[in-house]
Amino acid sequence: MSELSWNFVDNPQEALKESEKVKVKVLNIDKENRKIKLSIKQAIDNPWKLVSQEVKKGDTVKGKVLRYQGSGAVVLIDKYDVEAFLSVKNASVEKVESIQTILNPGDEVEAKVLKIDFETEERKGNMNISIVDLLRDRENKETQEVLNQVNQEN
Repeated sequence: MSELSWNFVDNPQEALKESEKVKVKVLNIDKENRKIKLSIKQAIDNPWKLVSQEVKKGDTVKGKVLRYQGSGAVVLIDKYDVEAFLSVKNASVEKVESIQTILNPGDEVEAKVLKIDFETEERKGNMNISIVDLLRDRENKETQEVLNQVNQEN
């Protein structure tokens, strides 16, 4: 299943629909066992390459919560079709024990990029995001704008 997508695929039926046409790369032909190994992933460009060129630490991204994972949630970043991890501590300014209490699969989120790892074109990358940092940045910007207005009036 690792050849279905650059993103995690738990169930092939979620990644593909019956009679859907897809572009594939032939990886191996086993004539003896009458098997062909195909890859959808290798037939398309690695989206992480584009992410590494366009997205930097500190940028804002938008996405949709896909699923819960460990102590956080996996968010599909809309523009690039890559997955990012949102930890529970970065999901809310209030202390939250479980991310399931504040986010549901399908929820739209906007967050700040904390980290991007992309090593090679053959591997997928890794992105960590934070709603908390984005909210704090916006609050700091608003505070600075108010201070600037007060200073201009004096």
